[in-house]
Amino acid sequence: MNENKAKKKFSLSDASWVYVMFGSIAMWLAMCAISGKFSFESLQTNIIAATFLAIVSIGQMLVVTTGKGAMDLSIPGTITLAAFLNSMLINGDPNKIVVGIIIIVLTGAAIGVFNSICVLGLKIPPMIATLAVNYILSSFAMMCNSHMGFERLVQADVLVAIASGKTFGIYNMIFVVAAITILVVFLLKKTTYGKSLIALGQNDLAAYIAGMHINKVQIFTYILGGVLGAIAGLLISVRSGGAFLGMGDDYLMDTVAGVVLGGTLMSGGRACAVGTVFGCLFIRIVVTLMQLAQFDIGVQYIIKGILIVAIIIIGTPSRRKTEQM
Repeated sequence: MNENKAKKKFSLSDASWVYVMFGSIAMWLAMCAISGKFSFESLQTNIIAATFLAIVSIGQMLVVTTGKGAMDLSIPGTITLAAFLNSMLINGDPNKIVVGIIIIVLTGAAIGVFNSICVLGLKIPPMIATLAVNYILSSFAMMCNSHMGFERLVQADVLVAIASGKTFGIYNMIFVVAAITILVVFLLKKTTYGKSLIALGQNDLAAYIAGMHINKVQIFTYILGGVLGAIAGLLISVRSGGAFLGMGDDYLMDTVAGVVLGGTLMSGGRACAVGTVFGCLFIRIVVTLMQLAQFDIGVQYIIKGILIVAIIIIGTPSRRKTEQM
């Protein structure tokens, strides 16, 4: 009996991404109804917009899975700084692409290490620590902005092909996100790291007693989050054609909404990478729907804020039920 319950519970949580996928399709149909035009191109446009959010949201998902209400609030600064580094280090020069990307990725990793030092070494609560790091990164971005002045910004053709191009009629960014998602699913399901991360989020003391290296798991998680944020910042800057202050600000709470919509528990211990991707698509379609309905920008922010709060409230109690079973 208990075994059947466990199996049922597993299958329901495992298929949580299916619900948000159908929700995304329903919102897209509503969008088509409002616009008066049924178009798969509009769906693909929303998918490409969601891919950039999905990359950074997967990093957020990993941090959230560590438990105790952890969130990476340094995401906006990471995205913005990576965008400025792209403009400063690469700036369209094909000879500088490899070195530039390596530096940007290493910068993301360094941000993750610094976040983990603040959280684990200095014992600062994750949300406060990462928020403080975000202010530091934003300051660095301001310095970069001052240094750049009014330089002409150019994007490398290879990077433009990745961020905006198509292969066989499908946007390349879809392949990028699919590859990242598959890799993260493999990490979570098939590796010691993934199993340790889930165990850490469910009960850190039990994970420690079981002999898991919980500090190493958290450090690696923050590093992955930083790297994914930096990659997203690089691609966002290529897609938008440059870098500007506050570039990553709109992504912070959207990542939280995408993560929770996708079936990841805010209290940690359960992650769903595929669900996170569909959660990001849902959020993007909702934004497009509000724009089509010609809602005032202030009203859009209010609705989005209410939606995020509702999502978090709905997503958190399920952990309590799980603990009581």
